[in-house]
Amino acid sequence: MVSFTISELNYRDAREVKQAALVYSRGFSEEPTNLNLTPARAEYELHHLLQPFSGSTERKVFVAKNEKGEVIGIAAGKLRNPDRVFEKKHLGGDNHYFMHGLTVHPDYRRRGIASALNQARLQHCKELGCKVAYSFTTAENAARQRQFAKEGFEKFHESRVFEHHAAKNLLVYHYLKRLA
Repeated sequence: MVSFTISELNYRDAREVKQAALVYSRGFSEEPTNLNLTPARAEYELHHLLQPFSGSTERKVFVAKNEKGEVIGIAAGKLRNPDRVFEKKHLGGDNHYFMHGLTVHPDYRRRGIASALNQARLQHCKELGCKVAYSFTTAENAARQRQFAKEGFEKFHESRVFEHHAAKNLLVYHYLKRLA
């Protein structure tokens, strides 16, 4: 059994950001939508694009660390306003919590890490007062679909998306979880 802890990503710790970026890029290597996400690009996204949200109550990036303090998983979540037609139609008029970027290092999968990261995100969702958590995955990602089902998410929509990284159309399943 692997011992791990969940915490918020420390944007000021360059080592932690670099480790998270490596997991983020490697973890998605099996995900067809991100075949071209290099470690350098992942680090850029994590450090430069998300850094302005450091300390934000509306957006958080969570990491899982092993007993050596190495990042072995990452997941992000953020408060969203239903400003898009799709979101208004399917999620209602209230704010919702968008869960994205869940990745666990391949050597640490199937050990409860993704579930623990999701629980941290759902807790953040509740703290923000959101009633709905929302996410999506590709039809090809059976592991993520099983996880959604196990955690009580409902599949509510399917769409086709052209993914420029993979240079193909992908079938995407959208999931939601209503919170008490």
